[in-house]
Amino acid sequence: MTDLYAPEFTLLPTILGRFIHDKAGADAYFELFLSQEPHAEIVEEEHQDITPDCYIHAGTYKFTFDPAAKREPLEARFSFVWRRKNGGAWLIMHHHSSQKPINR
Repeated sequence: MTDLYAPEFTLLPTILGRFIHDKAGADAYFELFLSQEPHAEIVEEEHQDITPDCYIHAGTYKFTFDPAAKREPLEARFSFVWRRKNGGAWLIMHHHSSQKPINR
């Protein structure tokens, strides 16, 4: 599940309040998350170049879950920092996701 992550990365996921720095931890997180059968729909997104070999992809998405999970839809925001090393494949250096605050 973490093939797109660079060897050295940071992950700060939506439903876990701590950083993950290793692929085993990231795989365990995604297995837990995917067990809830989420379906994500990107609502809004933007890309911002940092260098020719690095960019930020950020936006908001909405998760719905399998009805058996008894979870309400969740609106979240995300950001990825992508980097291409030596002209090769694009890899995720940093991934952050958090529940979208409720506007009051």
